[in-house]
Amino acid sequence: MDPSIITFFQVMMCGLLVGGLYALFSVGLNVIFGVMKIINFAHGEFLMLGGYLTYFLFMLANIDPLLSIPITMALLFLVGFLIEKSLIKPLAGGPPYSYILLTLGISIALQNIALILWTGNYRSVPVWYSALPLSIGPISVGLSLVVAFTVAVILTAILYVLLKRTTFGKSVRALSQNPELAQAMGINVSKMYTLTFCLGAMVAGVAGSLVAFTMYIFPSVGFEIAIKSFCIVILGGLGSFGGAIVGALLLGLAESFTSVYLPGGSGWAPVVFFAVLLITLVVKPQGLLGAKA
Repeated sequence: MDPSIITFFQVMMCGLLVGGLYALFSVGLNVIFGVMKIINFAHGEFLMLGGYLTYFLFMLANIDPLLSIPITMALLFLVGFLIEKSLIKPLAGGPPYSYILLTLGISIALQNIALILWTGNYRSVPVWYSALPLSIGPISVGLSLVVAFTVAVILTAILYVLLKRTTFGKSVRALSQNPELAQAMGINVSKMYTLTFCLGAMVAGVAGSLVAFTMYIFPSVGFEIAIKSFCIVILGGLGSFGGAIVGALLLGLAESFTSVYLPGGSGWAPVVFFAVLLITLVVKPQGLLGAKA
């Protein structure tokens, strides 16, 4: 096979694998917005906390990142619960900008706490499979990326089933469509808001566990990925589950192809992706899979 063709498919494969990680994180962000109508700027810090938790569980107790996922889920669910109850809920009924300022403040505070406690050093979990390649014919990709992608796909599928096939999911969708009618039908709106926020924090924490052994963890890693995810959510369509997945895969492909085929490498990835985002919004303002207003 022509080497250029092998390179093309290898780059595409890497882009899709990274896009799968972005998808898991973006879906959690989109669920919170779809139900609570809150743009949560602190969502990235849940990923950062999940990554550090995974790192220290491995370094101090030798717990594999995949085995630490249940611990990460439980602790990040608790963190989400405490933040929602103590900080988010008191603002209920307030103007939208109050949530933006609050979550941005939480984001800055958590980043600086992490910087004080753990410094700004880049860290990664050195699992045995992190440096191993996986060959599929002439195409070779990192085994750690394949493992992380597989876990992300499984968890995203579970989240989809949870939202589409369960009573909880039906309540979530009812709230996202008409909160007043949902409350009139007997749905506990306050409780559902809390559970939704906790679910989003938990999913972000799991994404952090996957990032910990495929990329690097540092205090602002969550903020950097969150900025990408906001663009992903807008591109796919606010509140659209499928849109978040499509947008994440497009970003993963943009990063992968620009890093190989354009002079300057990955520095062009944001330019390419933002160009796609702007063109999409001009042609279809509601996003690729978003519903018309």
